[in-house]
Amino acid sequence: MPWWVWLILALFMLGMLIAGCVYAAVHGMRALHDVSKTGAQISERLGRMGEHDSSVQAPQRPISPNHCAWPRNATPTPMWRSSNAVNGARNAMRARGAAGPHSMTDSTDCL
Repeated sequence: MPWWVWLILALFMLGMLIAGCVYAAVHGMRALHDVSKTGAQISERLGRMGEHDSSVQAPQRPISPNHCAWPRNATPTPMWRSSNAVNGARNAMRARGAAGPHSMTDSTDCL
């Protein structure tokens, strides 16, 4: 190859290296600017979280320890009552012949 081809290739390579460095520097500065804005927003919000608001009262207990946790008219149904109701409904369905796929059958029927 003649000497001038090598010169053109070397100049092209140097131009691409310089263009790549400029491209990386421009995008790096743009990213640094975005990151600094994000950091400023985060530090401002964390600063607001650390401020003491004098209008907020100290937390209080919702229920005093002398009161029952359940009001007298809102006691939960005992488990045995609810299970008897379910079993009674299941037995009534069996008596009507509406057993369905979820009924409890004898194990010999499944063989």
